[in-house]
Amino acid sequence: PLDSKLVEAAIVGAAAWRVSYWDALLVVAARTARADRLISEDLQHGQVMDGVTVVNPFRATDTEAGTR
Repeated sequence: PLDSKLVEAAIVGAAAWRVSYWDALLVVAARTARADRLISEDLQHGQVMDGVTVVNPFRATDTEAGTR
């Protein structure tokens, strides 16, 4: 549930991570739900925010990109 603590954490996170409030709210909600990954094509792939790692599902894997 959305409460004042979640909103406050998102405001602080948005400033710290330099993302929008709405993106920070997603990260904070994921952390609150004890998720370690957040699937998003809008945030930077591999970025770790408060223990939550962003995964872009449309990013080519290292093997597909020809690198290892």
